Amino acid sequence: MNRIKVLPENIANKIAAGEVVQRPSSVLKELIENSLDAGADNIEVFIKSAGKSLIQIVDNGSGMSEEEAIDSFKRHSTSKISSIEDLERINTFGFRGEALSSISSVAKIEMKTSIDDELGTILTSDDGIKITVSKGKFPKGTFISVKNLFYNTPARRNFLKSHTTELKHLIDTFNRSALSQPNVSMKFWNSDDLLFDYKACNQQERIKQVIADNIFDAIIEVGEETDLLDIKGFIAKPTFLKKSKGEQYLFVNGRYVVSKTINHAVFSAYENLLERGEYPFFIIFIDLDPSRIDVNVHPAKLEIKFEHENDVYRIVKSIVRKSIGQYDLTPNISFSGNDSHNTQLLNSDHKHIQKNDFSDRPTFERKHGRKEDHIFSTDELDLLFEKISPESKKNSPQGSPTHPFDETDTTYTHQSKVDEENNKSSTSEGFLISLHNKYILSPIKSGLMVIDQHVAHERILYEKALNSFESDIPFSQQLLFAQTLQVD
Repeated sequence: MNRIKVLPENIANKIAAGEVVQRPSSVLKELIENSLDAGADNIEVFIKSAGKSLIQIVDNGSGMSEEEAIDSFKRHSTSKISSIEDLERINTFGFRGEALSSISSVAKIEMKTSIDDELGTILTSDDGIKITVSKGKFPKGTFISVKNLFYNTPARRNFLKSHTTELKHLIDTFNRSALSQPNVSMKFWNSDDLLFDYKACNQQERIKQVIADNIFDAIIEVGEETDLLDIKGFIAKPTFLKKSKGEQYLFVNGRYVVSKTINHAVFSAYENLLERGEYPFFIIFIDLDPSRIDVNVHPAKLEIKFEHENDVYRIVKSIVRKSIGQYDLTPNISFSGNDSHNTQLLNSDHKHIQKNDFSDRPTFERKHGRKEDHIFSTDELDLLFEKISPESKKNSPQGSPTHPFDETDTTYTHQSKVDEENNKSSTSEGFLISLHNKYILSPIKSGLMVIDQHVAHERILYEKALNSFESDIPFSQQLLFAQTLQVD
């Protein structure tokens, strides 16, 4: 008895659907990609019960004839490729011809399609095998309605998450498609509520529509053309970091993909700007020869393989690092005129750094109605410099000050221990001022001493570690939870 059997087509389609159709967002992704491949510039999405009861797509693409519509429900039927050479240079979103056959095996489908504004074709399928064909009149394009997803596979339906979670995945899929195709008008309806209405526009306007109106206050532009690839997009400023990996958008030849190689290259470009558990927001578009990538390595086409992965990694890392280095990313501190006790850190519109240009440094504006022209009063200035000795004032240089980086003849003199003790005593009698929570100002006998808090802290830690080495004190760290040791 032969134990090897050829599975019936309906069972084979259900198995294939397990790879292609994982949840309602998988159906939405496949249908939107079909609309984009059909040349649609207007797409509307209708959702009910988070896609469990209805997922409906309406587009104004090229449409299909009756024969083409019937063939589209057959497994491995596609208009995207016809030879093995086409598989090596894929320029479309779909190419396997599995979407409609897989979806129809786990849901009820109705399709209306027309290649002109005259008579069109209506197809209905309840089990993916028997298809009913009729005629109707409707506008050019395609209308697809997917109802009761996983109605015939209860186990798969039970594994679906709550309406809130599934709706979030649907919205994420819709927004990724919207970001990749800004020239396409897209609408998203949840029941009777219009959640998103994206008009056709340029790339920057689409990013504002999808992410936020003021997103460009927190991101900087990247862009470079090389022999291997072209890269453009936007990355986050160090002040706009996320605690999750949910907002990293990578598009390769217009297709949204997930690439650990590209993600690691971007993260590495930030180097010490990232703290543990922080992830930069980015939207990156990479265009390269389709023959240099393989998009047929993942069931849902979410991952790709680069032919020269190491070269791509180095190029992306260097371009992102270059873009970060071209901008002055020092945050500005602004003081509100309505409440002098509130300080707000703002993301300013950072520009390219120019030599001797300090125009973007923090400035302090006068409160409305204030008559003083100076930030500090005369008494405050006297208090600041009262510890400066008359001798240092008398010996202070006269005339116009020189540029701090001009080459001058500098004479270094040895300072005796007596002078050091006098400086220490003068400092101890004075006071400390913290400037921008970054520098410490302290009056000493010979003038004013400026201390960098961060560098001083590093020096203290260094001295402690050095003393521990010299004293042969072993390093130890207290355990969070006590451990019991049994000694023989």
